[in-house]
Amino acid sequence: MIVLKMINITGKNVYDISPNTTELVLQWATKYDAYENEEQPWFISYDGEEWESATEEEYTEREASSDDYTELEYIPLSEAN
Repeated sequence: MIVLKMINITGKNVYDISPNTTELVLQWATKYDAYENEEQPWFISYDGEEWESATEEEYTEREASSDDYTELEYIPLSEAN
């Protein structure tokens, strides 16, 4: 019998628009990766490439901070008939 253990890898990237441009700049990213470290699977990055270990509290604080950013509504430029 073969048993496969499924391990979740989830995350979030938060971007900001660079002043006077249309370029998006990564502010911070989080990931939950039990495959990389089963005992402490919480990570934070500021460049999207290098990941630092974080505590569960730091991770949860970042994930719960949706009040710190604005979700943009979709507004069509024109109505197609």
